[in-house]
Amino acid sequence: MDPDITQAQNRVAALEAENRLLRQQLLAAQQRYQQPVQGLDDLQADEAPPNHFACQGTATSLSQQAAQYQQIFETITDGLGIINLETGDLVEANPAYYQMHGYSYDEFMAVPLVHHVHPDSLPLLTQFVAEIRAGRPFICNAQNIHRQGHVIDIEVKGIPYPYNGTIHALAIVRNVSDRNRMAASLRLSEARLSAAFEQAAVGFAESDLQTGRLTLVNNRFCEMTGYSRDELVTMTVADLTYPEDGAASQQAIQQLFSGQVDHFTLEQRYRCKEGGYFWAETTVYRVNPPDQQATYCMAVIQDIRDRKTSEDALKQSEAKFRTLVENINGAVYRCRNDADWTMAFISDAINELSGYPANDFIHNRVRTYASIIHPDDAIYVDQTVGEALASREPFTLEYRIVHRDGSIRWVYEKGKGICDPTDQLLFIEGVFFDVSDVKKAESEKLAYQKKLEFLIQETTLGMTEWDTQFRITAWNPAAEKIFGYSAEEMVGQNTVGIIPPELQPNIDDIRTALLEGRGGNHSVNENITKDGRRITCEWINTILYDSQHDSQQQILGIYSIVQDVTARIKAETDLKQSEASLRLQALALTELSQSPAISQGRLDEAFREITARAANVLAVERVSIWLFDPDHTQLCCQDLFALNAQSHAADQDLWVADYPSYFAALERQGSLAIDDARSDDRTRELAEPYLIPRGITSMLDATLGSEDKLSGVLCLESVGAIRHWQTAEENFARSVANLVTLVIESHQRQQQAQALAQALGELQRTQLQLVQSEKMSSVGQLVAGVAHEINNPVSFIHGNLVHADQYVTDLLRLIEQYQAHYPDPHPEIAAAIEAMDLAFVQEDLGKLLGSMNVGTERIQKIVQSLRNFSRLDEAEVKDVDLHEGIDSTLLILQTRLRAQNWRPEIQVIKDYGDLPLLKCYAGQLNQVFMNLLSNAIDALEERDQNRTLAQMEADPSRITVQTRLVSGAAAIEIVVADNGLGMDAVTRDRLFNPFSPPNPSARGRGWAYRSATKS
Repeated sequence: MDPDITQAQNRVAALEAENRLLRQQLLAAQQRYQQPVQGLDDLQADEAPPNHFACQGTATSLSQQAAQYQQIFETITDGLGIINLETGDLVEANPAYYQMHGYSYDEFMAVPLVHHVHPDSLPLLTQFVAEIRAGRPFICNAQNIHRQGHVIDIEVKGIPYPYNGTIHALAIVRNVSDRNRMAASLRLSEARLSAAFEQAAVGFAESDLQTGRLTLVNNRFCEMTGYSRDELVTMTVADLTYPEDGAASQQAIQQLFSGQVDHFTLEQRYRCKEGGYFWAETTVYRVNPPDQQATYCMAVIQDIRDRKTSEDALKQSEAKFRTLVENINGAVYRCRNDADWTMAFISDAINELSGYPANDFIHNRVRTYASIIHPDDAIYVDQTVGEALASREPFTLEYRIVHRDGSIRWVYEKGKGICDPTDQLLFIEGVFFDVSDVKKAESEKLAYQKKLEFLIQETTLGMTEWDTQFRITAWNPAAEKIFGYSAEEMVGQNTVGIIPPELQPNIDDIRTALLEGRGGNHSVNENITKDGRRITCEWINTILYDSQHDSQQQILGIYSIVQDVTARIKAETDLKQSEASLRLQALALTELSQSPAISQGRLDEAFREITARAANVLAVERVSIWLFDPDHTQLCCQDLFALNAQSHAADQDLWVADYPSYFAALERQGSLAIDDARSDDRTRELAEPYLIPRGITSMLDATLGSEDKLSGVLCLESVGAIRHWQTAEENFARSVANLVTLVIESHQRQQQAQALAQALGELQRTQLQLVQSEKMSSVGQLVAGVAHEINNPVSFIHGNLVHADQYVTDLLRLIEQYQAHYPDPHPEIAAAIEAMDLAFVQEDLGKLLGSMNVGTERIQKIVQSLRNFSRLDEAEVKDVDLHEGIDSTLLILQTRLRAQNWRPEIQVIKDYGDLPLLKCYAGQLNQVFMNLLSNAIDALEERDQNRTLAQMEADPSRITVQTRLVSGAAAIEIVVADNGLGMDAVTRDRLFNPFSPPNPSARGRGWAYRSATKS
């Protein structure tokens, strides 16, 4: 047994021994009043340390104590009952006990106790009696039956209790039905709202509006960013915002903070943990929770990258508040009706409630109870209690007190005035309960519920709730918008026709799987709106469990989030079709661009390929290419491809003057996509003469050429039913038209290029001839002038050498005669003879004159060779000996052929055939010989620069000149060959190009051949 209960019983027994005589006089009163009071004493001992009137050590009489206990017994809010353990019947009950069952005292006591107990709780009654008989206290939760038939949830505490000489049971009964209902409601609301928040397909994030720090996020937002919940609540909105989007986001938040707007929506990028950013549509609401000064905002983040659906169910967040505070500590009191609430009695529970001991308040020893009531609530408390006392009614109220540590506590108080038989107010009795946690829970619950209810009402996602029979219990505005049914029409109904009949079996299977835990959480299926439209909806379903019965998996209902994805499904289907069509079009354009006919500008063949390919790609019956005539007065069909016949043909020409609206539209718009060509204002004039005879209903035309000058039209014509042209088809038609334009322009450029090439070739040949003629004329004049200037003095010298030789011979003979007749000359003459070495002069002077004669003869030959080379003084065309020209050229180049200090002599091998005289341009032909031989010498010198002297002696450089008469042809072949480096392919290709820029590094590689093109 509880030691506090034992101590209380011992104190009561001592008092009974001390006042035994008075007990005998008041036996009748004790049978009804004293024993319940003792039970109340045990109750207080069970709840708090004894601190009531029986322990005050005063001289109060037993009758006064009995009266006091009786008053407490009558006013206490918990039910008290004394039960006979032998019969199981009640022998006493207080008003709170029988009133909670809806009976009067006499009615309640007249009915057996088992009549009030719910059948499910009868085993607990048996256990209760057994435990008390064994001398042990017993506590349990049970159910009783109200007089009106409904069930009452009760909390029962029982202890052994002596009554009339035998042990009975004292039962303390508390009605907890309201508390259980509130707890159940809280659990259901919490489960529903938490599921809506955590299972949402969009991200939710709560942040402080001033600091921007995140305070609450859901799982979807965590998935979007890649951060965990713990990481996100340490970050700010700025940490996650893309820098370039920060200014717009900050400006919108400032407007929200200043109250200019209550919400805003923008698209911005958020940072992901693994790097990179993602785009999201963010709607931010300003929210001011009740009883809170801090202002915060709630953001709804919709991932707009690909709008992917959630694959994993979001984790349910732990409920902030699962139940209201259990086992509330209460303080029982009695006080006078004065301004200070002067306490005559107050239990020690006030210590935990206020922080002050009970003795501080008894008779206001240290402080008054009124002094700890919050100043803002004092008037309300006085007025409420005063009004209740005046009307002699019980009162209940909630208010705040100031705890000893300065904190604020909420108090729930229930009491009533105690009057004497004359209805004079004596005392106020009641009980205080600390409901601070309950008030806090209610405040936070209301704030949390307000946030989630706000999200449910404002979200674009349909949210519905179903009971276990699949009757709708909640239907938000988004669901009304999706299906067209109002909440009033849907709540309490099953499906009201939103499920197509043919899909009902599938939906039943999904529901069964949900209830059995086998899936069904996600589905995509068709639904029917109120106006009969069929839409495709995506459903995310979540089972709502009773959070207090998780072990039994008690299902409260089903919460569903629905989104109309009809447009998305259609867009995905259209996108796939469009992608396939675009791939086919791209492939066709690529293959056409690589066609040889198109790349080479072969118009007819290219037009046939283009029309056939366009018709097959777009499945168009007629595709044709039309070009304007030079005067731009009519449109001529170049090629028409018929898809069904798979054939090419032509069509009649169209005169521009006959169809002004059509051609004006082409000039203005560039391309025409006309679904109903026969009725459209732009093409109606073509209906009778052109469209109807050919069965054409729809036209897609794209112009050819540039914007300022049209050259033609690409025409795609549909036959039969009206065709609605797609944007991709229009783009493809324009691309094909551009390709046709390029083909035409390429063809025109090729024609122009060919004409220009021919003209350039003629110009180059003419210019080369002019250059060569002028060059040869200048060289010939130079050579002739030099030869003439040299020839005159050389002829003068050569002609006088004969006379000089005669004169010298005569003089030498004279000297010999002088020496014979005058052998002894004068000393001065002898000295002069000796100084000049007369004997040597006599011997060498003849030789000197002979050498001078040889030199002048050689100069004459060279001059003759120059004259032969230039032929300036001869006719332009004449019969010449080619060998003479070659020899003259070799003579001129003799200095280059001789040995140098770094190389041996270049050998010249002549292999002349028997050639007739040749009628030709002798001067130009000699220039060719000069260029060929100079080029050969250059090549040989270039090779020898990279060889050693031994290599050059082993393989000497040589030039071979060979001539022969070609048999069977009136032609002479002259070959000039060397054993030099030779020429590469690039040099050979450019060998005879007269306008190819010379390369200084290409010495000896054939540039001299240019002059040989036409000699």
